[in-house]
Amino acid sequence: MSRLHLLCLGLLTVSVMGCRDDARLPGRTKVAPAAPVAPKADTVRVGAAVGPVGWLACQVAGQPCQATVLVPPGASAHSFEPKPSLLSELGGVKLYFSAGLAFEEGWVPRLKSGLSGLEVVALRPPEALPSQDKDGHGESIDPHFWSSPRAMNTVADSMAMALVRAYPNEAARIGKNRDSLHARLLRLDTLLRQELAPFSGKHFYLNHPELGYLAHDYGLVQEPLEEGGREPSLSFVLEARKVARSQGIRAVFVQEAYGTRTAQAFAKQLSVPVVSLDLYAAPWDSSIVKVAKALASSL
Repeated sequence: MSRLHLLCLGLLTVSVMGCRDDARLPGRTKVAPAAPVAPKADTVRVGAAVGPVGWLACQVAGQPCQATVLVPPGASAHSFEPKPSLLSELGGVKLYFSAGLAFEEGWVPRLKSGLSGLEVVALRPPEALPSQDKDGHGESIDPHFWSSPRAMNTVADSMAMALVRAYPNEAARIGKNRDSLHARLLRLDTLLRQELAPFSGKHFYLNHPELGYLAHDYGLVQEPLEEGGREPSLSFVLEARKVARSQGIRAVFVQEAYGTRTAQAFAKQLSVPVVSLDLYAAPWDSSIVKVAKALASSL
């Protein structure tokens, strides 16, 4: 027996596939690399700009569901620049749910022309809010409806109708999951209402205005520390500091994906802590509860 055969037989912890001469060993067959697993026939495939929108779509659709999210965790949805590979990443996706973010305005027409059969669904809550940074990002309507379970609940109805159009064979499944999700979001709404009710009318300062729907639905006032999506002027900061002191502000809130320098300096001037919020941590239903609790503990 050759030295090579002895080596292959002697090393029990080493796969025989590592030996070039393995084809001659009795009872051994070559194993081909595993082929990529294709999605199941009933897999719902959707595209979305941010994680909360993809999460909501798959909650409505039920499993199996694949959501292709464009903006990675920790990145700013407002400074995001899609890669040229975007079209290939969305290949095979039947629905793209547009939140109305600024970068989508230029990319949605390219998606429609580059992906045949793709339906783009514009999502808007019935009571859409005006954007507080419209001069900075070109968004006249606040796109951040995922800051409120109530807004997510109404948007889910539009998603369900679009999903049934694209996947008619899954209509019963989608309807069942929509009903279940409705109950879950109502429970979240009740939880947030109880958590934030004691602070009705309170102002809170935030580095970027992403909590407009939460503030509107639960009786708070959002004060962004920016002007038109940019760092504020000195006069703006001085006036905001004066008002914040008169209101007895106990914390300044930040989202790490956006610039925090102004918020950090503002908090230092008021001698209050900086509290981080994350609307994009998965899963969304856990992250929104954490955001509400963080607000309640510092208002």
